Amino acid sequence: MKKYFIIFLSFVLVIVVIWLLQVYGVISLRSWGEKLITSTPFLKEYVQTNQAYQGLADDRLHLQEEKNRLASENQLMTRELKKLNEQVHLQQAKIEELTQELAIAQEQNRDEQERLDKLVKIYSEMEAADAANIIPALEKELALTLLQNLKEEKTAAILTNISPEEAAEFSRALSVD
Repeated sequence: MKKYFIIFLSFVLVIVVIWLLQVYGVISLRSWGEKLITSTPFLKEYVQTNQAYQGLADDRLHLQEEKNRLASENQLMTRELKKLNEQVHLQQAKIEELTQELAIAQEQNRDEQERLDKLVKIYSEMEAADAANIIPALEKELALTLLQNLKEEKTAAILTNISPEEAAEFSRALSVD
């Protein structure tokens, strides 16, 4: 039993001495272990494999971070795209509304032009004296429009058959347009 005790104490003493040498920097167990590992072929491959695995794990971590960043950007862009699509739909609806309003306005303009053409034709066929009796009674804007659209000879004949004051007023208005 004494023999085992002495072996045990010797073993503990060796461990304590090695530990003290390590603490005071006389030896480096780490570098000794690395030399041992790298000089043993099987362990050397294991260390290289472990380092490669560590590199892959780091790469995987970076890729996961990149994936999360890209997913976040994708969500932001998706939200922005939805907003822009909504704006496009609103603009399309506004364009359709304005197109309809334009079509209505063009139709009204065409109708007004047809009525004006009809009135111009009627006044063109009237005697100048008869037209001169009616023109001053019309709304001034309608009378001016009629006089502008009649042939110059007809307009001149009508103006000569109305009072000088009214003829001067119509002439001033016709010269401004």
